[in-house]
Amino acid sequence: MIHIAIVDDDDTDAANTTSLIGRYCESDRSAYHITRFTDGDTFLDTYRAGFDVLFLDIEMPGIDGLETAHRLREIDDHVMLVFTTKRPNTRPSDTTWTQSATSPNQSTTSASHSRCARWRTWWPSAKASPSH
Repeated sequence: MIHIAIVDDDDTDAANTTSLIGRYCESDRSAYHITRFTDGDTFLDTYRAGFDVLFLDIEMPGIDGLETAHRLREIDDHVMLVFTTKRPNTRPSDTTWTQSATSPNQSTTSASHSRCARWRTWWPSAKASPSH
């Protein structure tokens, strides 16, 4: 199972990220678990190593996503970071997100091998510990 954290102050943006993860994992909820945090301070105050990937909003009140990442790296240098943000009047395509989250050596679709299963093959932390 892949353990994912989303740190985003905007409910709509966090829901969109959650939806994209679900679509990418072909809605196989047994393949991943998502924990949501609404700000960097709360995330860092309660952080326990065990996440495989962190989707981190860059622009948040309090400490921003970049500072959150900087502080996180002082205590955990293994979790994969994916920075998210939005620009007014633009929406990144799902294709761009999918391509960036897929190993460059693997195809983006496979009926017999789910995308989340492929994530586990190339995320070192997901391979090292099958359960967090």
